[in-house]
Amino acid sequence: MRPKNAACCLAIALALVACQVLLIASPVAAIDLNPYDYFEFDYCISFSDTEVEAGEEFQLMATAQVKCIKDLPFGADVAEVIGDIIATHQETGETHTLKEAYSLTITDVPDWKGDTYELDESVSLMFPEGCEPGEYEVIGQLVQVTIDGWDVTGLVPESRKSVAAGTITCAEPDGDIPDPLPGYLVLDVLGHSYQCEIREDGSLAESLDLRLVEGKISLRLDRGTFCLDRNDNPLDYLSVTRDTSPPTCESGSVLDAYKLRPNGATFDPYLELDLKYDREDLPEDAEEDELYIGYYDRDADSWVALESQVDSTESIVMTDVEHFTTFGTIAETSSAPPPPPPPPPPAPAPASFVLSNFSINPTQVEPGQAVSISVDVTNVGGTEGNYTLDLLIKGVLQNSREITLAPQE
Repeated sequence: MRPKNAACCLAIALALVACQVLLIASPVAAIDLNPYDYFEFDYCISFSDTEVEAGEEFQLMATAQVKCIKDLPFGADVAEVIGDIIATHQETGETHTLKEAYSLTITDVPDWKGDTYELDESVSLMFPEGCEPGEYEVIGQLVQVTIDGWDVTGLVPESRKSVAAGTITCAEPDGDIPDPLPGYLVLDVLGHSYQCEIREDGSLAESLDLRLVEGKISLRLDRGTFCLDRNDNPLDYLSVTRDTSPPTCESGSVLDAYKLRPNGATFDPYLELDLKYDREDLPEDAEEDELYIGYYDRDADSWVALESQVDSTESIVMTDVEHFTTFGTIAETSSAPPPPPPPPPPAPAPASFVLSNFSINPTQVEPGQAVSISVDVTNVGGTEGNYTLDLLIKGVLQNSREITLAPQE
């Protein structure tokens, strides 16, 4: 089984909605059938990054399997779902469209027991220029659903037309991105500008050797090294800035840290990175020959050690880099700060009610004969809640009952 995430992304939501719409294709089915009686869903989602800058492309990646576990009372061949992907700022409520009219077509809709539908999607997203920095919630908004050419959008409950996909941070840029210079890789290293000729396939036409700029950092790239961005296009700029507030390291102290951008840039075979340190900055219990360069893994929220060499004569730590992120010189210590406390458990899902097993008995009567009308109400949420059940005949309220149900009751 793949790992599950409570907040599924738009690509997954579209697959689920398309299958569930099959179950509300008639007025009776809208209340009589529960999607989870007919389908099993297994999915795994992720973002290629947890932090990006405006104008920087990132990927929403999803794999899923939808399995029919019980024959549907009616069938379908093709479902098409169209939706928008938006991002809402967690504090200000500012909203931006990351992808408009994203379309997903599902052929051979699983409508018989044992049928499966598998999804493997990668959607390119980008915050538009000028976005306010901060944490955004990514949301999928349903626009249209058609099944075998019939527009059934109106049958989708409002609660399923907007689905949360997770959160991502839009970071404030470290500096202005230089305008592309065709045929050149433009470098901005601690405020100094350089140029290096690069071929159309992304390989360097000349070697690059920036030795200890301002006495702190050195970058070296051999001629022929492939320098590509996250989309495998030739890299057109490279920047290095100091990270004045780097994340803490559980096993040691971060002496100096630098942000190497753009995120996701790759180097084949590698870029040689040297970082200079000051012996006076070493903690008392740190061993100089055990210094190393690490990179910060934002997804794991931890520093990852790279194989490094220490030149104690020159006070330099050296390593090879194959991708860009934040790098720092780390000194192992025996008095490292304790790890941060675990995050609090997620809040339980709010109460949510599903109606099923609607029945009228008998379905044909003489005047004055009693009729029994029943329905099952299930609280599929994680907290207790109240639900008001109204009985209407020809649009006129005949009876009403309020019930309180515990989770899963």
